Amino acid sequence: MLVLVPNICEIPAETPDWSIHGLWPNYQNGSYPQFCDGVPRKFDGKLIESIETQLTKLWPNLYPSKTAHSFWKHEWEKHGTCAQSLHNLSSEFLYFYKYEVMAKSIPVKDGSLVLEA
Repeated sequence: MLVLVPNICEIPAETPDWSIHGLWPNYQNGSYPQFCDGVPRKFDGKLIESIETQLTKLWPNLYPSKTAHSFWKHEWEKHGTCAQSLHNLSSEFLYFYKYEVMAKSIPVKDGSLVLEA
């Protein structure tokens, strides 16, 4: 059962049936690094302007009191900075672009995740 608490969670109208919360590296033991000292560390929204329309649909902010940029800033600074050592996630743009590609590649049918063997 999904329960939405007013003023806590708000799903934007242009959001598809589902979204992935985030993208981050994990250690083998299940823990994950946070707020790593990468370069650049601070979020720069201008670097993702070319994919912002898609991100707004695929990786929406669900908190009515926050902006999409504040959510993406949090995701980049907490998780994206820890993925920069990976070639295909080595910049802010690549981190968000990879999320977009992954979100589009996971099949959803009738609101249900379809896992193919």
